[in-house]
Amino acid sequence: MPPRSPQKANPNLFERITEKLDARKNRRRIYQFLDQILEDPTLDGNITSLQSRVNLLYYYLLKNSNRDNLPESTSHTSLPEGTAINPLAAAGCVKDGPRTLAFMRGFDQAVTTLRQLLGRRVKTLYLGSGPFATAALAAMRHHSPRILELDFLDIHPQSTDNLELLLPRLKFQKFIGQIITANALEYDFPDAPYDLIMGETMHHAMLYEPQIAVMEAAKQALHPDHGLMLPERISLGLNAKNTYTDATINMPSCWEYNLHATQSSPYIKMTGFCVPPETGVYQVTITTEVTVFGQNSINSGQSLITTPLSLGEIDLKADRQAGISIMYKHGGDPKVSGQTFNFNVKQF
Repeated sequence: MPPRSPQKANPNLFERITEKLDARKNRRRIYQFLDQILEDPTLDGNITSLQSRVNLLYYYLLKNSNRDNLPESTSHTSLPEGTAINPLAAAGCVKDGPRTLAFMRGFDQAVTTLRQLLGRRVKTLYLGSGPFATAALAAMRHHSPRILELDFLDIHPQSTDNLELLLPRLKFQKFIGQIITANALEYDFPDAPYDLIMGETMHHAMLYEPQIAVMEAAKQALHPDHGLMLPERISLGLNAKNTYTDATINMPSCWEYNLHATQSSPYIKMTGFCVPPETGVYQVTITTEVTVFGQNSINSGQSLITTPLSLGEIDLKADRQAGISIMYKHGGDPKVSGQTFNFNVKQF
């Protein structure tokens, strides 16, 4: 009997095995970063370490995505109520460390709170999910599908297509209720099926993106008794800093948006009162602070979405009460529309 010739390796089989091993390695790395973001207390005060984690998380999420869904050439989508940023820009939000930390932890804690309250599966809607559904990833890692169900909604089909690919690759497919491609401002939301609604379509000072309009449109879908809306609170304040001496006047919470605040007007109206400690020229800025849930917040200047917005300079005299009033359109883009800030100052 002639000797058997050695069998040739199947290159397709080898490639499939290699792909599975790579996918498992990538998934474990993503799990590792999600666990660290959720559980490592040292990240709160160590921005360098936090940025290292979120940058690597972005790299591995991108590696597990279809780059055709995240083209660099895609333009943002302009809406009357604001701008929906393109899928690649939305994906890049994960690299904003303080934002990712606060939203991931806040969302996870909100799910835990509702689970303890309701004793059943928490039904959740994620508005403006982008291609990664970043804020919900750690909660899906932390909880089981018996505890959490998620519907995702985004205006860009590239984002929802990528979620259809990414979530199964991360073994998160059992959390999915629906993945919806729609404009939230035109979508026909059902009445009150959700225990938790999270919207992540915002920019500093509530400019550019349609956060307020999106959340107002979705409120009817929130359970009226126990429903939670994230972020819990968005606060805008005023800050005036003497341009020569650095004397600073803080006027926090001149305007606030939360579940119980109805914002039917397209304009934000802010008024702050102060007594300047010194006479001089003051630089006025709008500050933004975001409370996602509980103690998970983003202070002014910590994140791209809380970057102070400079308005200009005003003359103030010491020891006389000053009133500063500002009105502008939320979701507007001053660079495109030429939007003006109605800016009045009075001293008494």
